[in-house]
Amino acid sequence: MQRALQDNQTWRALSLYRKILRVGHKWDGPSEDVEYIFDHARQVFAHNRNITDPKVREEKILEAESRIEVAKHYKIPYPKSFHYGTGLGVEKPANLPPYLSSLVEEEKKEPRQYKYADKEEEW
Repeated sequence: MQRALQDNQTWRALSLYRKILRVGHKWDGPSEDVEYIFDHARQVFAHNRNITDPKVREEKILEAESRIEVAKHYKIPYPKSFHYGTGLGVEKPANLPPYLSSLVEEEKKEPRQYKYADKEEEW
């Protein structure tokens, strides 16, 4: 049963990868967006290639499906922003949207470095 589940998930993952490539080829936008779609898909799928836990694999498949739908709906290939909310002691909500799980993992490994333009502000 375990093997059949993994085979089904492998088939679904490959199908999703092909679907992402089709979306990239049909993308009506700047070439930078198309390049991002191909590069990001390649990186994420290569990173997740060796996952064997069926539960984690299912989460990654759900994430890919969600990212495809968000990209098609909002016409942007980048992950849609998510507002954590305000309040005392609120760091991160327990239920993040599925399309952000890979980005949260990347943040844990390597926090983002923000670059600012080197220019003086005039008052």
